[in-house]
Amino acid sequence: MTRRGRITFSLVMALALVCGLCPAQVINPTNIVPPGPYGLNISPAFVNGAGTFVFTWAPGYGFDAGGNFAVPTGVTTSNVLPLTSLGWFNPTALPVTYSNTLQSLTVGTPYGTPGIADKSIGITFVAMGTQATNAAINVTNMTWTMLNLKNYLLRCEIPMTFTSTATVAFSLANNGGGAPTSASIDAQGGLGAAAVWGDFSALAQTTWANTKTAASGAVAATVVAKVWAQIQGSTNSGGVLTLQTWNPAAAGTIQVLANAVCTFTQEN
Repeated sequence: MTRRGRITFSLVMALALVCGLCPAQVINPTNIVPPGPYGLNISPAFVNGAGTFVFTWAPGYGFDAGGNFAVPTGVTTSNVLPLTSLGWFNPTALPVTYSNTLQSLTVGTPYGTPGIADKSIGITFVAMGTQATNAAINVTNMTWTMLNLKNYLLRCEIPMTFTSTATVAFSLANNGGGAPTSASIDAQGGLGAAAVWGDFSALAQTTWANTKTAASGAVAATVVAKVWAQIQGSTNSGGVLTLQTWNPAAAGTIQVLANAVCTFTQEN
């Protein structure tokens, strides 16, 4: 070994011994989670002395070096999950796990704490008033905002009481003034005469006014109606969507009870 080689080797060994006593400062994120579109990324630039990381959800939202929420310049943020609540976390305590192999995201804790609170779910906390007329009544808390050119799925379980010869029809209303490309709605369950099973629908409609099921039978009982709707958006289909009930018989009464629930999901 030359004199220069011996000096170089000695310097390298000295640095290795000194840095062996230093805490690790940088962790390669590819060893934890691979970066890429729509992946949960860990930025090595933001590693601090406590071993915590900044999480970002590519390709839109993130946090700056101070842990403040920021949108990078030039990044398109439409249809990107805004994880504004993440901030700084210790990865070992964060109740979110990500699998590169399965490309899945698991949310929650082993103790049963829900990982996601779904604010799109509508609930009736108390029974609504009775309905005796053939006119549209908005179902309490069953209202959602729609965007243009987006598709949506609606699923509901609606407990109801029918008296005498009352019947029911379900409809969708939108205050935006436009029309869907196509919308279907269906109600089924013990909705036939005397609470036998029945299925009542309006399929592939191109106006909100026609997105209304046929009238049920005279149920004369308390049942749970299962309502489904599928909406294909158009350039002007945005607005506030509301689920409505009618009493087409205009006789007897119908009443939506407490604990009716609907989930409204955007599909694209």
